[in-house]
Amino acid sequence: MSEVVETIARAMQESDAWPVVFAPGSAESLARSAITALEANGYAIVPIEPTDEMISAGIIERHDQPTPEAWSLATANIYRAMISTGKAKA
Repeated sequence: MSEVVETIARAMQESDAWPVVFAPGSAESLARSAITALEANGYAIVPIEPTDEMISAGIIERHDQPTPEAWSLATANIYRAMISTGKAKA
């Protein structure tokens, strides 16, 4: 179970409503479903601080842009590369 799924599942299980509404063991499945629904609607769960891999992805993307005129596009591409690299897996 990924750290994000585990965090969401733990929070759900610790909720006052959990014992009344859900059976034991369903938190992980529901957490994965929530992450999948977020991704389907264009959201990503990423760490607040970028990982070394995210920073590397941004640097690589930046170096692929040859001229300053392309840097505004590069900024968007750098953001996308870092988010893609840092996304939590459902």
